Amino acid sequence: MLLLAALAASETARAAPLAPTGLGTAPHSTPGVEVSAYTGVERAWLRESACSGAACDALRVDLVTGAEVGVALARPVGLYAHAAYVSEEMDAALYAAPGYAAGGGLRFTLPLRPLLAVHAWAGVEHQLTATEDLSERVSSWAVDGGATLRGGDAANGFVGWIGLGVVPWSSTPAVVLDGDVTLALDARIPVEGVAGVMLVSEPLFGPWNDRTRLGAGVSASAGYRTGVTGFVSVLH
Repeated sequence: MLLLAALAASETARAAPLAPTGLGTAPHSTPGVEVSAYTGVERAWLRESACSGAACDALRVDLVTGAEVGVALARPVGLYAHAAYVSEEMDAALYAAPGYAAGGGLRFTLPLRPLLAVHAWAGVEHQLTATEDLSERVSSWAVDGGATLRGGDAANGFVGWIGLGVVPWSSTPAVVLDGDVTLALDARIPVEGVAGVMLVSEPLFGPWNDRTRLGAGVSASAGYRTGVTGFVSVLH
């Protein structure tokens, strides 16, 4: 029963910022803004805290659609925030519920060369799914961070990155099976690899505005959270 209930558990649906575009990091550049829409699927490996043995592990799947805003304030610091609708359905646990996810934090950039930089982030994430009468519900809070190595930048039309994310702390209480079972769940192995690519258009308004561009990309993670997210962005 514990394993079936754990299958309905939920961790936060997004963690890292969508893409390290490098806005606002070039010499003499001004602050930049990114607005993105995204959708994706993610699997998270969880373990019931008070249980021991292989039967305590669980796999959770989320379908997510949301939006993110990023602001490059001044070198090397920026902010990001995202919010999403989450659809969660676990046949094995007889659990199906919608909900939301939200999070944000700080991001930092360390330029190494004109088209090479290290990006890092640290943030807080929250997710909640529940049935209509709230008899079954899963709430999650997590602190996460990480770093990526970025090649290219938005001004040159291509961005690629690879790195590592960690979840040093998380709390996921779950009430499932018509409220009969309460569980505390943790990340199975709170480390994941992250990577992605993004293509960026030429300036939309020619010589009158060389900043505003469109972008589209894919980000992926493997490890504790394994998933793929596609997104489109307006960069300015």
